[in-house]
This record gives sequence, C-alpha cells and structure tokens, in this order.
Amino acid sequence: MSHLVAAAVIVAGVAAGSVAFLAATPVVAAGASVAAATPVAAATPVAAAATGWSISAEFPAPVGGLAAVSCASAADCVAVGTGPSNYGPAILTTSDGGATWVNRAAPQGVYGLTGISCSSTSDCVAVGYNMGGPSYAITGPAILTTTDGGATWTSVGIRNAGIPLNVGELAGVSCPSTMTCVAIGLTVVGMNNYDPVILTTNNGGTTWTSQTVPAGAGQLGGVSCPSTTDCVAVGTSSANSGIIVTTADGGATWATGTVPSGATGLFGVSCPSTTDCVAVGWGTLPSAAGTVFTTTDGGTTWVSEALPGGIAPYTVSCASSSDCVVVGSTGTFASAGVIFTTTNGGATWATGTVPSGVTGLSGIFCSSTTDCVAVGTGSANSGVILTTTNGGATWVDRTVPSGMGTLNGISCPTSTDCVAVGTGSPLSSGAVFTTTDGGTTWVSEALPGGVSALSAVSCASSSDCVAVGTSGVYPSVAGAVFTTADGGATWATGTVPSGVTGLSGISCASSTDCVAVGTGSADSGVILTTTNGGATWVDRTVPSGVTGLSGISCPSSTDCVAVGTSSANSGVILTTTNGGATWADRTVPSGVGDLTGISCSSTTDCVAVGSGATFVGPAILTTTDGGATWAEANLSNLGSSLAGLAALSGVSCASSADCVAVGTVDWALTLDPDTAAILTTTDGGSVWVSQAAPSQASYVGLHGVACPASTACVAVGGGYAGGVILRGTIPPSTIALTAPAVAMASTPDGGGYWLADSAGDVAPRGDAGWFGSMTGKALNAPITHLIATPDGKGYWLVAKDGGVFSFGDAHFYGSMGAKTLNAPVVSMAPTPDGKGYWLVAKDGGIFSFGDAVYHGSMGGKPLNEPVVGMATDATTGGYWLVAADGGIFSFDAPFHGSTGSLTLNRPVVGMTVAPGDTGYRLVAADGGIFSFGAPFYGSMGGTTLNAPVVGMAADPVTGGYWMVAADGGVFSFHAPFYGAGG
Repeated sequence: MSHLVAAAVIVAGVAAGSVAFLAATPVVAAGASVAAATPVAAATPVAAAATGWSISAEFPAPVGGLAAVSCASAADCVAVGTGPSNYGPAILTTSDGGATWVNRAAPQGVYGLTGISCSSTSDCVAVGYNMGGPSYAITGPAILTTTDGGATWTSVGIRNAGIPLNVGELAGVSCPSTMTCVAIGLTVVGMNNYDPVILTTNNGGTTWTSQTVPAGAGQLGGVSCPSTTDCVAVGTSSANSGIIVTTADGGATWATGTVPSGATGLFGVSCPSTTDCVAVGWGTLPSAAGTVFTTTDGGTTWVSEALPGGIAPYTVSCASSSDCVVVGSTGTFASAGVIFTTTNGGATWATGTVPSGVTGLSGIFCSSTTDCVAVGTGSANSGVILTTTNGGATWVDRTVPSGMGTLNGISCPTSTDCVAVGTGSPLSSGAVFTTTDGGTTWVSEALPGGVSALSAVSCASSSDCVAVGTSGVYPSVAGAVFTTADGGATWATGTVPSGVTGLSGISCASSTDCVAVGTGSADSGVILTTTNGGATWVDRTVPSGVTGLSGISCPSSTDCVAVGTSSANSGVILTTTNGGATWADRTVPSGVGDLTGISCSSTTDCVAVGSGATFVGPAILTTTDGGATWAEANLSNLGSSLAGLAALSGVSCASSADCVAVGTVDWALTLDPDTAAILTTTDGGSVWVSQAAPSQASYVGLHGVACPASTACVAVGGGYAGGVILRGTIPPSTIALTAPAVAMASTPDGGGYWLADSAGDVAPRGDAGWFGSMTGKALNAPITHLIATPDGKGYWLVAKDGGVFSFGDAHFYGSMGAKTLNAPVVSMAPTPDGKGYWLVAKDGGIFSFGDAVYHGSMGGKPLNEPVVGMATDATTGGYWLVAADGGIFSFDAPFHGSTGSLTLNRPVVGMTVAPGDTGYRLVAADGGIFSFGAPFYGSMGGTTLNAPVVGMAADPVTGGYWMVAADGGVFSFHAPFYGAGG
C-alpha cells in the first residue's frame, strides 16, 4: 500500500482535521503474515525490572466461623470461612486427616469464603464474596484457586464477557476434575431482590462462563457434581419453596426436577453417584423442621425423608449411596450443633454426639464411609473443626490455629534488619516478626505471656529493640514494655509505672535512652523515659489538656517530639530538649484533629501526620526549627488521589528531604478497594505524591512505616485478611532523564505523567507513581517507548530489539528480545484491560502478547515511510499504526483521517487517542499537531525548539495533551504542566 503525496506544503501544527486525508484506505487481510515473523516463544527480559511497592509478607487473620470443607483424601482437607465477627476470609489446611491444621493467607480484598471443592490433593477452588462501600454491601464474588494443596492462593477475576456484572455472592462450588467446576450463587437485582447464577469453568477456574438458570429459581445454595457432565444444584424458588435443578451436559443446560412439598428452601446436596443424591433444607415455617430429599434417578424424581424434629440442617455429605452425614444446628437460630448419620440412603437417621461449645455446623465432607470432617462455629464466635473415623458415631474437637489481627509498628535500624509488631487473635496476644534479609523472609518470634497487643517498636541497633503495647483484657488493661538484646529472638518484660493503661509509641535514640508515650487511666497523656535500655521507667509530667499521645521521635538522647490528641479533639505536639524531663506544648495549626505519627530526621527537621478536623481527611505538618513552629502541608496537588483518604497513621523520614507517610483509604468514603495509602515527598514535605500500593493489597490499612534508606522502606498494616508487610522502592529525591527522552504516558486521572529516556530512566511528574526503571542496568538495545497500565499503577518499557520490561502492576506477557527482527521495534500499545500488549516494528510488523488479538499488520508491504507509532481503540479492540508521513493504517479501528497525502515540514513521530475514543492526534518532530476527530488546542509548529519532539500523551480529564522533546522539555496544551524531564 502506498500513499499519494500531494504537492501542497502545510505548516506543521495546523488543525489538520479538515484538510488532511488518506488517498486510499489500506486494505489488509485479517491475519495477514507478519514480515518480522510471529514470535515463537516469549523471551525473558534482558534485565530484571525493579518495582515500586510489593507484598513482602502476609499473615492470616484469626479464624471466625468455618462454612465449608473439602477433602481430596482421608488425610488432605481444606476448610474455608471467615475471620472474627465474620470479617475477612479464613483458609485452613490439613495433611493428617484433621489432627492438625495450618492457617493459610488468603489474597487481600476477599471478604468471606462460603464454598470449597478439591478435585485433587493439590487442586482446589474456593468461592465467596467481597463487601465494602458506603452501604457496606456485597460488592462482588470471590473465586480463589490453588495448585499446591492450599499453601498459596490466586484470586480469579470473572468479569469476562458473558458474566453478569451484578453477580454478588457465590455460595458453593463443585469440581469433579481439576479442569471442570460448577459454582452457584446469586446476582443482586435490587434491595433484597436476587436472581440465581450458575458459573462453569473448563480450565481449572481461570475463566468462567455464565449459564442460563431455569425459570422459577430464586436462590441457589448448594451444588454437587458426581461427574464432569452431571450436576445437581439446590436452593429456593421464587415462590419460597425448595427447588432442584440438574444438568447432564456439564452445566450448559439445566432442567428443574420435581420436588416434594414441605420445604421452604434447600441448602445442601451431595451426589455420591450420577444417580443417587441427598438434598437437605428447612421445612415450613415457623417450625422450620429439617427436610431431607433423596433421588435414585439422577434428580428426575425425589422422595421426602424424615429427620428428627427441631433442627435446621445446613448441608450433607455422602461417601456412598447408603452412607451420609447431615450437619446443622438446633432451631431456626443456631444454639447448638447437630449431626445425623444414615447407612441406608436416608431412610432412617441416627443422632451423633456433638462436643459441647459448638453452636452450629455448616460444612461436612466424608472422604470415606468412616472418615469425615465437620466445620462450623463455637460459642466464642470462633471456628470449630470436628473429625470422625467411625462414620460419625463419635467426634473429636480439633484445635483451630490462631491468626494475626494486624501489624501496627515497624523499625529498621539497617537496610536488612527490621522488627515488626502487632496483634494476634483479638485481645489475645502480641505478635513480633523479624527479618535479616531486608524483608524477603520473616520469622515469628515468641513473646512473654500477658501481652494483648503491641503498638510500636524502636530499634537503636540490629540487636537492641524496645516494643510497647498493652497487657490484659478490658477493663483490666495496662501498658506493657518488652526489650530484646538479640534482635528479637528473646524478649524480657519491663516494669511499667502504675496508672498507664496503654503505650502506643516508642523511640530509642540509643541502646539505653528511650521515650515511650501512651494513655493513662484518667484519659490523660503518658510519657515514660528510660536510661537503662527499658529495665526501669520514669513517669514524666505531661502538660494539661493532653488526653493521649500516639507517636514519639527522638533524633538525639536529649531532643524528642511527641504527638497526640487534646481534650478539645485537636492535635497535640510536645517537645523536649532535656531527654524528656520537661515538655513544652507547641501550637498546632487549626483544623488538625489528631496526630498519630512523627518522624524527625534531625534535631530541627520533623514531619508529623494524622487527620484533619473531625478526624476526616489527612493532615501533614512540618517543622525546621525543632518543633517550635509548624506548617501544614498543602495536599491539593494530590487531586483524585486524595479522595477517600481518611487519615495518615505513620511516617518515616530517611533524610530532611525524603519521607514516606502511610495510612488508610476509608471504604465508607470511596468505592476504591485499594485502601492502603502511601504518600512520598522528596522536598521535606512541601509537595507530596501518592504512590500506588500493590493491586492485591485491597481492604488493607497501613499503620507504620520505616525507611532505613532514602530509596527503601517497609510498611506494615492489616485488614480483613490479616497482617501485611509491604516493601517499597522509593524514587530518589530528584529523578532526571540522563539520556535523550523517547516517550511519555499520562496517568488515568490526568494528575501527572511519566517521561522515559533511551537508557530506561523513568521520571514521574505530578501524581504519577514511580515503580522502578532500568537505570544503571545494561540494555541490549535502547528504550523506544513507555506505556502505562489502564489503572495507572504500573508501566512497561519496550526496547528497540523488542525487549519488554514490566514495573508496578504491569505484567510481563512476552517480548521479542533475543529474536531476529526484520526491523526494530518502535512502539507499543496495551489492550484495554491491560492484560496484554502489541509491539509494532518499523516495517509495520505486529507482535501480540497476552490477550492482545492480532488484527493485521503492514509487515511485508511497501511503505512510503516507516511506521513510527501505534494506538489502541478501546471501543473496538483494534488498533491504528502511523507512519512518519502521517499515514494511518486502521485495523478493526475506525479511520478518522491522516496526513499521508501531504508534504510535511518534519516527520510524524507518534500518535495518541483522544479521550472517549472520538479520534486521534498525530505529533511531528517540530511539535506540529494534527487532529482528527479531536479538538485542536495548539502546537509548537513554527516555533524554534532546542530539541525535536519525540512523543505525546493525552489528558483524559481536560481532553488536552502534552508533548515531550528529546531534551526532556514538556509542552502543555489545555492540560496542566507538572514538570519537565530535566
């Protein structure tokens, strides 16, 4: 395909939408061969990519109620449920038949698990739900998969084509093979209105398909698949009666079975064969007596069987056509767990003896006619596990492992040594974790008895640390101090003066001199000092009006700053210059509601963090005179990144310029599930930038942070899934491009952009997060392009040889690195969902990776000028290529125009799509802009430039655009200027 070149000459920068045209639209057959050769295999990146923030460790939450259990063998089982008070997920595994259990970490963001099915000792699928938002409602389904017997889990998204967007909770799942599963649940169609949903997978849970549910079904509560084709699901009809649906083709089609009257709903079903099944539920209200239905013809017809009265059965498990076990509770509202067994297919039932303290049983799995595991809830709202080896005649109450509540404090005296502290099971015990390899691995350390929670820790060296918190259970609580001289391996209990109800902050300027702060019995602030490493403490006088102190920082043995709250519910700042003997109450700027964290990099420079007035929104204060005066940081530049940011809890300053603050995005204020908040500054606190937390760190609040170096930090916190530790690589104080700039990309909120140079340096500007770069790493070929992920929490760099480097949440899907190319790679474009990308070579050859679909290319076709860039059409899923003469090649994307028939002053160097996919813009090396289907806001055409323009990016908010020159200069048109690359 060739372009007709017109004789007319136009000045680059004219709004060319009305004058430029393509003489002939390129005709390329779909799937045409690529001259540069379709990639044979994904190549490994030339060098390992650095990252921004990543999960260092996750610690499971305590176990609340257990809802379901599945056993691939008599020895190997997995139980799932929720954490304390039904908050967060719980996953337990056993490999000894239930004698001992291990509490496993679930991916962050999952709220509760209700079903589990293990097709082998290694492969399992768990289902449940997520909750959140202002209405505290179900926000979507949860599907987790494991291929290592439950040791690690992957969260699977199901928002693919054909899945209803309003799928809420998934109640059950059955996997007759490692590849085939059927999950059932409900869709939310309004307040207290639900429709049933059936999802199927044929690839082990990677992708799911929604199936049509027969009319009349209201909700589905249980499913059993004795084969890959045959399944039975039970639930409640829209008329509030029991309903049973069956399939004989793997879930593609479902039929309604005939159900005897007398059931208001069915909750569980078990099919030991393709013909024999048992379903259980509740009878007619108000008695709601237990109901059992059996079938011997695969669910076509059912017979009603009798259960002892006064029970509410939840589910059933049948190891054979004759041997089944039903579990539930007494009465409509659970008061005691019940177990019934049958050895004649449900004709008669025997009552099993349940250990005391069990309030309800909701899950049962029998791997044989003798071996079963039952799970539920105990009187203390904690998980219960019962096992039997004699078919249910007798049961053994097994120990449920404890878990982690949250991590509250962290101290890193070196870049390799850190100590993190927190809370174990609620009001149970403190927790200590140590690392000596910079956070790659963590070790749980033992504490003396009596401590209920640890709030903070300070380490003057790799061996000497002091941790503070609370001992006892409310109302009999007291402050607690623990010291270690061996890096946390062993701890000694310190003596705390009477009247201290809790300690929340500690700072040790040396191995002997420390100051601890907290709260006293009269709702007053407490300050304790020690000069012997914590063996004994002196209670110091606190200025009046201080109701509690939360944080303390001592840059020297004499100088300290403490922060907290006053009786007027405003922030408090106290300073001392004599080691804590006396304290001065400093003036806090108005509008500050509470201060919780403080870090002093020197005796003059400190940063304090907390919340605004009425304890809503973040507050950051800075001082450069040792705390005598304080200025409140202006956070308005954060824009949308500030939305929902409830408070900041901790801060760490590695230098007077470089600080990191952490906190929580409150789900009650925003629907954004990423609730870990991270802010950084490189100028001492004047300007703060929001950094992206790992995408899997959902429903996580961060409570503490330690930065032993300006570019490395460790943050701790927790959420519904338990404690979490994040490691972060922080951008240097000044990030400048060291080589010629080659590309730029904008953030999805329009609050910033990234600049990249040929050496792989990445310079974020505005609210663009820094996730790493190729700075200082050897490259086989220079970088040619940078693109951001759709959520702005990562980016890719692509090199001239087709090597791809992934940062942040940008996944590596393959590259052309180390392969022979007909022409160098010049650009890259992501798929709309960010789960794939295309590379384009100078000859127009296209290389597809991940979920990127090949729509055609110009490879092997004559071109007037080489291809210089490409862009994705999010609406069609196709793409455009642009040549140096401005010729546009459309592949399953609409053609809006081009400059392919015009003579240009300077060649086109790139293109970008206008917001809303209404059109595109081309940019020339002299800064000329050509707009097609998009507004023209100006250009640098006709202006003398110090260096040629090399790329551009669109502002998705204003509709304007930026362009970047090879010297890093940035030109803004109808878009905010956030800085250049120098």
